[in-house]
Amino acid sequence: MRHYLLFLALLFLATACTPVVKSDYYLLERQKRAVTDAVSTQMSIGVAQIEVPEYLLKREIAVLEGVKLHYLSGAKWGVDMQRFLTRRLIATLQQALHDPNVSAYPWQSDVMPKRIVHVQILRFIKQDNTVVLEAAWRIASSQREHAYRFSTTVPCTDDTQAIVTAMNRAFTALEKQIILTLERF
Repeated sequence: MRHYLLFLALLFLATACTPVVKSDYYLLERQKRAVTDAVSTQMSIGVAQIEVPEYLLKREIAVLEGVKLHYLSGAKWGVDMQRFLTRRLIATLQQALHDPNVSAYPWQSDVMPKRIVHVQILRFIKQDNTVVLEAAWRIASSQREHAYRFSTTVPCTDDTQAIVTAMNRAFTALEKQIILTLERF
């Protein structure tokens, strides 16, 4: 019994002395206004869930130093980034195209969208003094399908808030490109 009480006391002291790491939670901004003044498409658009790299599926914010991927201590995403980016793209398309007929996959089978947008983010990470966003997307309709590539870098510092701000600017640039492509499709 004495050993058990000693064990409990040591366990309590060990957990009491363990430093608590405070986490800050970050979000990319939701679009407050249209990223472009597009003309209404008057055509339904479906957006498949955006595919993201494995490191964006974790809550911790990842950075790349050389070839080493690591996660910022105490800096976490406040949302599931895959779902958030998909929802943000849908909201941005609805607003920019002045068209509420933009829906997320899976859509109802009796209301098949006329155009379907698939986005795959290949890289979306702070590397050196920039945030790098590389993506591939395709737009398909019943008559045709086209694939596109996008790449941008946005300067930033090592400050977590600066990284998140740069990521927001990079994703906004991708949204603008998708909107321009949809207008010409």
